[in-house]
Amino acid sequence: METNSPVGTPFKIKVGESIASSRFMRWNLGRLDRKITVSIDRFVQDVGTDLDLEGFAATGASAKRTGLNSDHYYCSAEIKAHNDLSYQLVASVFSNVEQYVRFCFADENADGLLDHVFLGGAKSKELQAAREIEPVPFHTLELTPDAEGKQFHLTLKRIEADRNNLLIYLRPMRDGKETSWGKFSLWDVRTGAESPFKDKLNVAYGTGEPIPLLNVAGYDLAVMSVDPEAGEVTFMLNRISEPMYYQSTQPEFNMIFIYI
Repeated sequence: METNSPVGTPFKIKVGESIASSRFMRWNLGRLDRKITVSIDRFVQDVGTDLDLEGFAATGASAKRTGLNSDHYYCSAEIKAHNDLSYQLVASVFSNVEQYVRFCFADENADGLLDHVFLGGAKSKELQAAREIEPVPFHTLELTPDAEGKQFHLTLKRIEADRNNLLIYLRPMRDGKETSWGKFSLWDVRTGAESPFKDKLNVAYGTGEPIPLLNVAGYDLAVMSVDPEAGEVTFMLNRISEPMYYQSTQPEFNMIFIYI
């Protein structure tokens, strides 16, 4: 968590500066306790003990495709099945797999051993079905720092003095630069409710009174004053957010903690 000032202390922000930022922590990862080699169709992969397996929550559709009853899957790194041109021209229609595939493991009887594998990205029923493997022990990792150093930044984007409006952005960033990961949602860890705040917020000012901004990515803020000529806004942080889930647009249900 990074903030410009302690709770209850006013602080000034110029246009383009970050009001607050939050770091990504990977959640619900798994790692094997011994190396295995898996293969389905023409795809083969060595999965070692140092490889993070990405956790996904099962859905009704995935259970039907794979024939599994497990609540979670742990998926290895993607394998490129087709190059870009061939996939666009032919394979996207005629291939039995998507452009990328990955091996996904499941602990079907919840005994702490991964005992099934299926091919994520398979299109044909034959390849979608899970296969039994020799059970392999694994462990989960909680709140592991994201290797790419990704962050969410709440930024004062613009002061629109002609209509007494502030534009605030919530955007993912990497190496200090704004990046796009498509649509995303934030979810409150305590309540399970989706945060009503999306990626940008318009704030009307001009009343002379503090303007409360409640539950903005989990934070409670207030706009104390606006100085359009100086290009700056005085904020006050009234509550620091608790951790939240980040959900991106994935074919399955993928969660990452945002440690705010």
